[in-house]
Amino acid sequence: MSRGVWTAVCGGLLLSTLALGDGSKAKIAPKRAVDHPTVDAPGARAQRIGPLHNRPTAFGRPEMNPPPVQGSALEIEGLFPGERLGGAIAMTNEHLLIGVYRADRPIGVNDPSTGLGAGAVEARERGGNVWQLDTALSPGSAGRIVIDESMVADDALGRSLDLEDGLGIAGMPGDDEAGGWAGAGAVLTRSGSGWRVSSKLVPNPSTIGVDSVAGWQVGRDVAIDGEWIALGAPHASFTDADGNDWAEAGAVLLYRASGNDWAYQGMLWSSTPGHFEHFGLSVAMDSGTLVVGIPNADEGTDMNGNQGAIEIFASSGGIWSRVNRFGTPIFAMTGARFGWCVAIHGSTIAVGEPGFSVERGRAWVLEQAFNGDTDWSAATSLDLLVPTSPGIPGGARMGASIDISDCTIAVGGPGNGVVPGFTGQAWIFSRASNSENAWGYLNVPMLGLNPGDGYGDAIALN
Repeated sequence: MSRGVWTAVCGGLLLSTLALGDGSKAKIAPKRAVDHPTVDAPGARAQRIGPLHNRPTAFGRPEMNPPPVQGSALEIEGLFPGERLGGAIAMTNEHLLIGVYRADRPIGVNDPSTGLGAGAVEARERGGNVWQLDTALSPGSAGRIVIDESMVADDALGRSLDLEDGLGIAGMPGDDEAGGWAGAGAVLTRSGSGWRVSSKLVPNPSTIGVDSVAGWQVGRDVAIDGEWIALGAPHASFTDADGNDWAEAGAVLLYRASGNDWAYQGMLWSSTPGHFEHFGLSVAMDSGTLVVGIPNADEGTDMNGNQGAIEIFASSGGIWSRVNRFGTPIFAMTGARFGWCVAIHGSTIAVGEPGFSVERGRAWVLEQAFNGDTDWSAATSLDLLVPTSPGIPGGARMGASIDISDCTIAVGGPGNGVVPGFTGQAWIFSRASNSENAWGYLNVPMLGLNPGDGYGDAIALN
């Protein structure tokens, strides 16, 4: 029996239903609770794992049928120019959160002198095949979640989003409570009284062990996994245990649920930090595994190349440890930015590389389960996702956004689409079941796009 899978693609927001064949699923992998967390000690180093299987593969399966069905644009009322609706998106089977990170504060008041870019989150719920304003929101809220009147210009609430059942996290990398552009995270809770901001996660320099967190942009990307929240801080600068100063090397801050609040647990950074590498620009979590993108990492022979990398951390017995690091296995080009975005579901990781080949872009999938590996520390296959017709136009920026859910991977490219001029494009890859690693390409029809829409700037799957 076929099932419908919701895909939300932002820029010009489009909701598409994918009719998948037998064996397709759209479920959330079980979460594993862990206790008494610790993280790598400051200055700790992990051995870099050796070469991969060296088998990057363009899967040649024919396009799968039936193809995706284009939905309709989600109409949002009361928008002002430049609010950037759809800069981030997250969804479950019943709920949809959409970032409006340049929205003015407060709702209903257009006051550029105090609130331009404070941000907000648009909340929707599914009623049949229609995504409507969330009925649990209070009257007069205009379907948006904000914090309070203390929000100021450039807080950028909703710049990043992640969502589980009834619980979400929104990044606000421009928040200045801990210093200019220090950033923060807002925990979103939905109950009978509606969506609300239940906690604000503000980085504390003394707790972290640094002099200042100004400019860190905590919350540039966010992830939630059961009791854990990860906040990317790609512009973090710090001094390691060996006395080395790292300018904007980047970090990830970990928080764990503690009663009705969230407690800071520790900071992670790259095994081989470098200036301006921006570790933590992208983060993803699932089942006790954390994937961190380092899009400006200098890999290979060109040590000023921004080829990019990712690192994988795992929690065991409450201890977070680095278990592997990957870079592009072939054609590591300057400015490729492998790791610009990451996604994980169970034993599969998807990685975007939008700067490859003068921003043509590409995307990768890392599989764990199909080659006998028992964990991410073993050599793991890294395979290329290659669409057939219409292919990847020059300047498409394929891999600027990415998400995965069991048998489906969605990849966004907000650059040049079939029609030039930053119309945008999206690609869908699917496999018949989660027990095989052959990914087929589903051609995604995109109608009615205009230059500048940036379709595919954000993407989400359920």
